[in-house]
Amino acid sequence: MFSPQPFYSILHEVAGDEQMTERDVTYDLVEFAVKTTYDSLPYDVVEKTKLLILDTLACCVAGSSALGVKEVVELISKWNGEKESTVLIYGFKVPSLFAAFANSVMAHARDLDDTHDFAVIHCCAPILPAALSLAEYNNCNGKDLIESTAVAVEVLCRAGIGSPKPQVKGWFHTTTLGCMASSIAAGKLLGLNMEQIMNAVGISYSQFAGNQQCLIEGSLTKRIQPAFAAKTGVFSALLAAKGITGPKDVLEGPYGFYKLYLDGKYDRDAILDGLGEKFEMLNLSLKYYPSCRATHAAIDAALSLRQEENIKADQIDEVLVHVTPLTYSLAGRPYRIRENPEVDAQFSIPYTVARAFIRGDVFIDDFVDEKLRDPETIELAGKVKVLVNPELKESGAFLPLKMEVKMKNGKVYRKQINALRGSPEKPMSMEECIEKFNKCVKHSIKQLSPEKQKKIVEMISQLEKLDDISKLIELFT
Repeated sequence: MFSPQPFYSILHEVAGDEQMTERDVTYDLVEFAVKTTYDSLPYDVVEKTKLLILDTLACCVAGSSALGVKEVVELISKWNGEKESTVLIYGFKVPSLFAAFANSVMAHARDLDDTHDFAVIHCCAPILPAALSLAEYNNCNGKDLIESTAVAVEVLCRAGIGSPKPQVKGWFHTTTLGCMASSIAAGKLLGLNMEQIMNAVGISYSQFAGNQQCLIEGSLTKRIQPAFAAKTGVFSALLAAKGITGPKDVLEGPYGFYKLYLDGKYDRDAILDGLGEKFEMLNLSLKYYPSCRATHAAIDAALSLRQEENIKADQIDEVLVHVTPLTYSLAGRPYRIRENPEVDAQFSIPYTVARAFIRGDVFIDDFVDEKLRDPETIELAGKVKVLVNPELKESGAFLPLKMEVKMKNGKVYRKQINALRGSPEKPMSMEECIEKFNKCVKHSIKQLSPEKQKKIVEMISQLEKLDDISKLIELFT
């Protein structure tokens, strides 16, 4: 399986006056997407795509009750237009691009959705809601949904691993590159040809955006940014279907993404290596915890030590967490409550480690206001110190991580994490994904009956046999 080298050793800089002698990689990615059919997808890619679909829909269900979602849905419900696609859980129809927007907000709201740990991108949150809305609108079947989702996710993964880490300039590539990927999924489901999908990608490029300022300020915009990409993808594909044209050299042109947004620094080989033969989307990680992926190694360490050493939270004197610079930049700051405490906690190693030691798990219940302001949690979080350790040789986006737990009786326990739960090294099984789905259902704004839950799981497990995607969507209303 292809694994990218550390970014600092593979960055490629295109000289300002250099003339490109090869065609823009945008053509290669779109050509791959257009030519790839369900029947040409490897078995493991089909199965991983179904797993991703179940996982993302689980996130949507849990996200339906998350802070800010109801307000977004209420706003959209007041806009007039054709009743084309369904807002999940809430159960009403709106124009397809608005359904994609609302469902994407739900998918990302709990920060429980998939992540490519090297590219630092959430793939399905911008892609699947766009695909679902147009699959419903265009009367598509299960194979259509699998095909469009798989190729779009693959494109996003490859464009992402070809980029330097988002933190280099503060872009949020789930949204920037997510615009392109969602337009490809949407174009496939509308039956667009190569030229039209190239136009859709070009149209979407005019809307590339997304940054990390909302992350460091803890604002609710963090959970909305992928939705801008989902809506952009649908809108761009619909415009292309009407004959609107867009630029073609989107990624490598003189004012293309890599030149304009990333100062020409990217890894062309990583984008194209084995395209169509090796699938980078198989390296996507699924999340067990509803928080920034940068907190997960620390949570894994805390849960392991708690169980192995029978550690009691009230006996802890200090916790030292040694991390890489990227991990610290995303989640290493001391826990403090600002205008959106849930977001503050989702991006806090001190908070999530405290909850792991106190409760022995970290899930949605740990991010309600009562827990966010719990004196015991705040006290223990204050004892968690996150340190950038220059001796740690970076082996992945958030790894390795070392934890030292100093007890009041003088004992010291240590743990090092070299692979994250849910990663390709420690993958989430379908059974565990079903368990996650059932846990998420408990947080839905509208409860799904056990019968519906069972049907959803069965339908997705045999999605290639589904003749009309609307039958799946109806189970979420």
